[in-house]
Amino acid sequence: MDWDMSYFANNQEPFNLSEIYGILLLPDIGLDTNPDEIFGQWRRFSGLMFNSNPVKDMLQSYFKDFHKYISYRIIFTDIIEGTVNWSDVTFEDACIYMKKFADELQRQQNNTSTVAINEEFEHFQAEILQNSLCDEPLKLMSIFQSMLKREQDILKLAVNSQLSHMQLPNNNNNIRDDFVQNMRKAYAQLSQIENSTYDTSNKVDILENEFKALCQFFTDDDTSLQYNWPDQGCPPQAYQKEELTNRRICLEQNIQAAADYHQSFLCNEIHTLLNNFLLVLRNWQANQSLVTIGSHSRKSLELRELEKCCKRITKVLISCMQQVVKLQQMAVDQVKDQVQCSTQQYEALICEVARSAFVIEKHPPQVLLLHKIFKSRLRHLAASELKDIANVRFITTANLIDRHTVSAISEQINITPSGNMINNQAESSFSTTSDSILVEMENMRLVSSKHAVVEGERIADEKQCIVFHAEIFLKCPSMVQYNVQAKVLSSPVVVISHVKQEADANATIFWDNAFSEQQQRTPFEVTRSVQLYDLLFHLDQLWIEELRKIGASKKKNINQSHDIRGLDDDAKRFLAMKLIGKSAGSLNPFSAVNWNMFQKDKIVPMEVKKNFSFWNYFYKIMKLVTCPLICNYWNAGIVMGFIDKATSERLLEQYTSGTFLLRFSQTVLGGLVITFRTENDEGGVKVVHYAPDTVKDFKQCSLADILKKLPHLRFLYPDLKKDDVFGQYYSEFTFFRTISIATFYEIYS
Repeated sequence: MDWDMSYFANNQEPFNLSEIYGILLLPDIGLDTNPDEIFGQWRRFSGLMFNSNPVKDMLQSYFKDFHKYISYRIIFTDIIEGTVNWSDVTFEDACIYMKKFADELQRQQNNTSTVAINEEFEHFQAEILQNSLCDEPLKLMSIFQSMLKREQDILKLAVNSQLSHMQLPNNNNNIRDDFVQNMRKAYAQLSQIENSTYDTSNKVDILENEFKALCQFFTDDDTSLQYNWPDQGCPPQAYQKEELTNRRICLEQNIQAAADYHQSFLCNEIHTLLNNFLLVLRNWQANQSLVTIGSHSRKSLELRELEKCCKRITKVLISCMQQVVKLQQMAVDQVKDQVQCSTQQYEALICEVARSAFVIEKHPPQVLLLHKIFKSRLRHLAASELKDIANVRFITTANLIDRHTVSAISEQINITPSGNMINNQAESSFSTTSDSILVEMENMRLVSSKHAVVEGERIADEKQCIVFHAEIFLKCPSMVQYNVQAKVLSSPVVVISHVKQEADANATIFWDNAFSEQQQRTPFEVTRSVQLYDLLFHLDQLWIEELRKIGASKKKNINQSHDIRGLDDDAKRFLAMKLIGKSAGSLNPFSAVNWNMFQKDKIVPMEVKKNFSFWNYFYKIMKLVTCPLICNYWNAGIVMGFIDKATSERLLEQYTSGTFLLRFSQTVLGGLVITFRTENDEGGVKVVHYAPDTVKDFKQCSLADILKKLPHLRFLYPDLKKDDVFGQYYSEFTFFRTISIATFYEIYS
């Protein structure tokens, strides 16, 4: 039995059984002791290691609590599940089982030639079997019993939640839920401020009318009443002077109250609201990289919500600015400074809106090929509300910059580009359909790039980005003018000079999009090690997203009668074994996978060594499946795909002659192999593998037409008639394809 020795290597200290003993004690722990339930439990349990949220936390807890004993759980699986009577374990039984454990350990040790592993066996025997447990053999039995109980609990949860066919932990819902929750908070706060602003605006208008009415009765020094009474034509009486004076005092007090309200309440509330909104906006911008790998959706809906909220905030700000200008015109000396302070605060906030509401709606490609045309679209979320105080027609310039320039981008006005780009300027325009200010950057082309690759990295490892820079001029109600520098950065890009670098560049981009800390990271740092289950989740999301793009393309004649088929549990286990190099029973979903294992180290297929990495293997298969000539077969479940040569042979041996299946080649990147059962000259069973076909081959002759011209292939595994499955894909005219015995590819496919 294959098993995981990593726990030995990671835990050099002597085992302390008291850490776990007592969690669940013999004999009454609620364990289902039915032998049929316990037998094969580890196999069923390990099958959940790639499942989703409801079991994720319990799995993490399981591997954390029992991490020292997982290896022994695997080593002793046959004894634990097939020999031990867990309904009644006595002290004498425990001693017998301990002896069986020791014998099994010795057998495993004799079958292992690695010196380091032998030393670990001896360590286990010395620390556990010979010392710690010789007097208390029930301790290890209790731990195994606790592990069995926890496994059963997790299995029950998985069954109840119908998780057996679900995907890995999905962060989509979390991202979407966070966005909705934060927007609800912003809207609730915004509604309160809008009501307050509306009430204050009405009050300021009343004060303005009162001020205009009283102005005719006072001299310029604002202290004495005029003697020409406008209406009566004679001086006012004393009681009338007193009434006007009281009205003036009341007006001044109300002006003071309005100024206080703006400075002490509205300014602070709007500032808090704007900060909260900008935090949501930055989170949205950071999460846009996840859209590329399919781990986030509803981008357009969220953008519309952000724009709607931003416009309302801008409208409130402009209203407040207009109010304080009116107060400033009415203000007496004691409140002029106060009103001036509020004016400056509001203008600072409106400048922040003009600066931060400039966003990228459609990012440029993250893999940029020199001399290839690309485009991007930007949107200003508030410009349509700023049109009365700002120039909504502004020029935007795009430049490629390296990570050093990114670090200082906020302080720099003059940007030093790291590449030469043409057609990199565009003027904003107003879209009447969306009531938005858009900047369409079309026909951009990068003609050169300066590479600053550090030691140990390749050109395809170097990340840069494109900065979009616009100058927006504001003329506030106070008549003060501002020149706002709005800059927004694209998602990281990798510049390549040849299509052969595309796969490696996409590996860099995928890893960055999936695993970078999107908020406030040092450009463009990303973790070098991730957990296996997290990597498989993002690979599945990327796979689905690439298929979705093909289906959404109007230029492709794609049959959408089938749902998009992602990576099922078997595919994930297959890929995990490729990465980790272990059998399915030994896989730990929380195993560490580093960048070198993913992209640089060469994987070893089961049949023969080939000089390609895991990513290159996966990427070429993904390109094959997302080809319009193959994607229908994949989505329909016709292509089995992720199965090795030996397993395909074992499956087909049990079925009638002429049964075939379609699997991905282990040795030819992006190859699809037809494997079928036939008979040899003596009438015995024989499984044959055709040479792998690639996208290039399918462009000459479709998969369905290839199969149509092979009459000895009669049933798609397990027992589906070939014509029933592929008949809808046959061409009206099929060119004959000669297939001779020389094309059989039985060893290296």
